Amino acid sequence: MYKLIFFFLFSSASFGQGTWTEKMPMTSVPRMASIGFSIGEKGYVGLGTAGSWLSLLSDFWEYNPQTNSWSQKADFPGGERMGAIGFNIGAKGYVGTGVDGNQVLYNDLWEYNPQTDNWIQKASFPGGVRMNMVCFVIDNCAYVGTGDNYNLGILYNDFWKYDPVSDIWTQISSFPGLARSLATAFSINGKGFVGTGKNFNFISYKDMWEYTPITNSWVQKNNFGGSSRSESHSFTLGEYGYLGVGTTLTGSGTVSDFWRYDASSDSWTQISNFGGGFRESVSGFKINCKYYIASGSIDDNDFKKDLWELTIDTCYELIDTTTIENISDKTYLLPNIFTPNNDNINSFWSTNFIDDSEYILILNRWGQNIVKLSIDSPTWDGTYNTKECSDGVYFYEGIMRGEIKHGFIHLVR
Repeated sequence: MYKLIFFFLFSSASFGQGTWTEKMPMTSVPRMASIGFSIGEKGYVGLGTAGSWLSLLSDFWEYNPQTNSWSQKADFPGGERMGAIGFNIGAKGYVGTGVDGNQVLYNDLWEYNPQTDNWIQKASFPGGVRMNMVCFVIDNCAYVGTGDNYNLGILYNDFWKYDPVSDIWTQISSFPGLARSLATAFSINGKGFVGTGKNFNFISYKDMWEYTPITNSWVQKNNFGGSSRSESHSFTLGEYGYLGVGTTLTGSGTVSDFWRYDASSDSWTQISNFGGGFRESVSGFKINCKYYIASGSIDDNDFKKDLWELTIDTCYELIDTTTIENISDKTYLLPNIFTPNNDNINSFWSTNFIDDSEYILILNRWGQNIVKLSIDSPTWDGTYNTKECSDGVYFYEGIMRGEIKHGFIHLVR
């Protein structure tokens, strides 16, 4: 009976509104226009401004969700900076562009290694010096564009792809919307999404555009569900994009709402407002199936250093099972979602068995045994008696490292 109850909980339409929980604030000065990203199980926040051109920052901080604590890391070597971009690819973080306290703009890019707490300069962004750009990551490459050079009075709509393996930038199709600054971007299932932002006349936007790398093309989607705005924040959790906070004006009009984007239906749904209240120019990072928002300001003068954790009940974390063989023998992964849809990505459910005493039974919602996995047969392809199993929630139970384990798997085609 309990298996059926859990199935209905996972399928409940009431889920997904989101719960915000306040965590340990940054052990540094309040700030806005900083950068943030995650590497593994840690989050990183740094740079930004503490209140004026004379108080820009170059410090860099690591957040550990296990201990709910912050520790200072090596300063960003490019110097004090705000309006920069920050993103992670694999086990490295990247920070670049932006403006310093002398109002000098940059196009540099730096790579951060958390294992050595060290920065290395990489190939500079070839689109010229600028600030307030957007970035999304697809297949271990970063896509960077838009932004402004306010010294020259120029707004941009060009876009560039950065490959960290070759350390090479390649120009791609330009963003087809109006050139803009302080927009937002996120990626879902191999596609990038860019929208919102503003121009130099303080006119804000709410349009949204989808980029497909395979065809190097853009298509306009439904407008953002909230009001036109800039200095917002966006990210991805599971199969959905999230966009919220920001300002509808400049110097006033800060908002606190958040919205979820479903790419499959091209629709927006409002979720719980940001737990910290009105906020603009925040930074953030994703760890597993939780997202964290830090710092920011209210109407460009009330600066913050708090940290809020967002939990979404409908978030299922995709785990690349090809990396399971590299996991330590003392640890193991029991992924909660896989997608056997013939795209060769997350197509199998598996874990890293170490001997023949370990096993996992996978059952359907009626308790019927679908497959038994072991060290000799460690993967499930989503079939039963050679027929494809339907989408839904499946139950697993078994023995791993001498412990009884049980939980749920979400099969999505």
